[in-house]
Amino acid sequence: MGVGERDPHTGHMTTGHEWNGIKELNTPVPRPVYFFLAATALFGIVYWILMPAWPIGVTYTKGLLGVDQRATVVQSLKQAQLDRSVWTKRIESETFNAVQSDPQLMTIVRQTGHALFGDNCAACHGANARGGKGFPNLTTQSWLWGGTPEAIAETIRVGINSPHADSRASQMPAFGHDQILPRADIENVVSYVRSLSDGAASNAAQADKIKAGKAIFAANCASCDGDTPAAAWRPAQRTLLISSGFTAVTLRRSTRRFGAAGWGTCRPGKAAFHHSNAKFSPFMSSI
Repeated sequence: MGVGERDPHTGHMTTGHEWNGIKELNTPVPRPVYFFLAATALFGIVYWILMPAWPIGVTYTKGLLGVDQRATVVQSLKQAQLDRSVWTKRIESETFNAVQSDPQLMTIVRQTGHALFGDNCAACHGANARGGKGFPNLTTQSWLWGGTPEAIAETIRVGINSPHADSRASQMPAFGHDQILPRADIENVVSYVRSLSDGAASNAAQADKIKAGKAIFAANCASCDGDTPAAAWRPAQRTLLISSGFTAVTLRRSTRRFGAAGWGTCRPGKAAFHHSNAKFSPFMSSI
């Protein structure tokens, strides 16, 4: 079949191609296609003229509009900082009680405090603040140095067993390793401490060990931990720094290796403390 044959049904010329009796028509390109091609080309030319587009050696064409994405980002960051300063200045200048009594501010505190905790504290205390072996659970009401925002802020500032001159001190002697107490006495103290929070441990078979352990605890531990379950450390609560199953290990090996950074002086924690502790302490007190 030759080129130039006209299709009797559509009136279009054919291309000469045929597949099993099906002939290919030589139809024209739809006009909308030409329109969109022209519009796209025109848009590209106008964009090249108005906006930064072409590299020229070490620089590029700036465009007639002078748009600079770097300047736009810098300006947006400045605006965000200005918007944040409205509430950050309030949090930094007002008392902890005033911050906690303002629901709107506390919503911001919980959001920003959660991020600060994740960046600086979660590695030891866990993302949910429930701690782990060797690191305290911060969601309970058992606080070694107080759970008020002021007390928490001071603990964050000076740290625990940190180089800070006013650091909190948390160290228990290695009663077993340093041979302060024989193994039998350690086991008796373990029985007594566990009996304070575990009813199953206070059975008749353990009565003698618990009684002996109480006397040993009073002689060796009460000066720091208190002589009753109502003392500051409160061993009667199930919030031991190291789980109760490891109490004997704790008594033998001490706790001198545990500590927390003094964020008020160390870098980069120094900046984090001065700018964020006002938000962070109410957050810690609220969880």
